[in-house]
Amino acid sequence: MRSDDRLLQACPRALVKSGAAALAFGLGILAAAWSTGAGARAAPDGASAHARGPRFESLKADHVPLRNGPGREFPISWVLSRAGLPVEVLREVEGWRQVRDADGTTGWVPASLLSARRTALVLAPKSKPAQGELQAFALRGAASDAAPVKGLVETGRVLLIAQCDGAWCQVASENLKGHIDQRHLWGVYPGERVR
Repeated sequence: MRSDDRLLQACPRALVKSGAAALAFGLGILAAAWSTGAGARAAPDGASAHARGPRFESLKADHVPLRNGPGREFPISWVLSRAGLPVEVLREVEGWRQVRDADGTTGWVPASLLSARRTALVLAPKSKPAQGELQAFALRGAASDAAPVKGLVETGRVLLIAQCDGAWCQVASENLKGHIDQRHLWGVYPGERVR
């Protein structure tokens, strides 16, 4: 038998083996995509696939309608009216995000109205302040209760987060920068580190 004939007889077996390997590889990719729900497509809006779970983002606009479902055909149930306000993203559906605000109000907004820029809302003190007492927290020069106070940030103020170490956050508000105890903020999870 000539070498050309042996090559022709070997080719079908080689093609079957490589075809089976390619099929197994392809099925493995499909199974992985199906189990994660992410598919083979990239995450929308430049988000990475691992960042698709619950997380905090902020509003891009001063007028963000919350809808009862993921689409413009759903009625508006509430309007958030403060650019930079932190919201927790709970779910994602084709360009829409289900969000929750600090008061617990939930609704759906277009992803284009949200920013990955991290902000936080200064929470009200846990104990009721005396009448006339300012509801504010110290903004300190370092991440410590012993650090000098650089200023006060009142309840309801929105702060831009630079970073958090799990206990303290370095924040900015207008012309004031400093550190605040992470427990006084809504827009960052307890113990969360932000870089």
